[in-house]
Amino acid sequence: MPIKTALLLITMFISTAIANANATCNSSYVNVNGATITVLPTGADDTANLKCAFDLGVGIPGVVVQLANGTYITDRIVVDGFVGTLRGAGMDETIIRNPEYPVYVTPDDCELVPPTSLSYAPPYLFVFLGGDYTVTELTVSIVGEEPATDWSIFGIRDWLGHGLHAMGQFTILGSAGGAGYPEANATFDRVKINGQITSDPIFGSNVNNAIIYQGFTAPDFLPIKGKFTIKDSLFEAVASANPPVNVRDSRVSISGNRYRDVQFGAEVGDLTNTVYEFSHNQFSGYEGLHSIDNCLGAASNCGFSSASLVIKNNIFRGTHGIVLDGTFANGTEALVLGNNVAGVSDEAVHLGSGTNHCTVVGAGSGLVIDDGSNNSITGMSKVAGAQGLRIKSFLQLLKRP
Repeated sequence: MPIKTALLLITMFISTAIANANATCNSSYVNVNGATITVLPTGADDTANLKCAFDLGVGIPGVVVQLANGTYITDRIVVDGFVGTLRGAGMDETIIRNPEYPVYVTPDDCELVPPTSLSYAPPYLFVFLGGDYTVTELTVSIVGEEPATDWSIFGIRDWLGHGLHAMGQFTILGSAGGAGYPEANATFDRVKINGQITSDPIFGSNVNNAIIYQGFTAPDFLPIKGKFTIKDSLFEAVASANPPVNVRDSRVSISGNRYRDVQFGAEVGDLTNTVYEFSHNQFSGYEGLHSIDNCLGAASNCGFSSASLVIKNNIFRGTHGIVLDGTFANGTEALVLGNNVAGVSDEAVHLGSGTNHCTVVGAGSGLVIDDGSNNSITGMSKVAGAQGLRIKSFLQLLKRP
């Protein structure tokens, strides 16, 4: 067959496939133009149109799902293998929010349901499985006192007496990759993520984890690997802004962001052979950064192994600045450099008993509580033996026996 004829047939096949798929979308609101899929808001429930756009986009590498000015209302959307960009018209110009009714969440132990199962219903608005994508120029809001149906994990219902109703905006999970570990590459650039302060007994907000990069699902709790980047973004009134948990062979970069009325700016747990950088951020809330051992199961990471934590040039305002807990093993090191902690009312830096070979360089304001070993503190006052102070992050609270 001549090459020109073959190329023509291939082009016709692709065009026909896209056209057939597009036929299932509402053409009044979803338009395909080459590698750009434009979705317009309906003023009502946009779930079907957004899901249709992502389903189309998964078959077009490098696709742009373009959202317009306006507000989009959506129930949970699961996206598998997306390679491209989700782009709005700008922060506060394009707004995505949850519906007026509570989004259904698996009542108990949703983390034990495989994400590929039709029964998978976690407390998040968007679930991204695998892929390599950028989310940019938009706002995602959670509204309402109880945005999700009653749910519980790790026995919360037993010790609290009832479930929770908070939900997050994005959960990032891996899909099958090399070396047996799930992979995902995710970048969030110029996004606004906000919630509302509520009477929630654990989070104090209707948002639990705003954007979480995680190896946190059954059946095996394997670590996730890839790249996770959040930059030039804004988080408001959320419990935990952007935690990476159970991660290996990865690069995490969280830089140039602003945090307002946020309980935990950065929770980070269980890293193996991973570089984690939290830099040039401005934080206002309860605690700027907290590292922990989460230890989900036999197949997961437990603590920090061959990892590097770089926490530099941030401005922290609130109760606590930087708390490095967890077990630092196999050459794990932390560099805490040039952070402004003048606006912290309690501890500026706390190095837990499992830390070692941490280097803290400051400008003289604030105390460094050093319960670890072989740590170096320069330019700040050091206090040792403060074992009585134990702050629990939300990830630790959720695992309470």
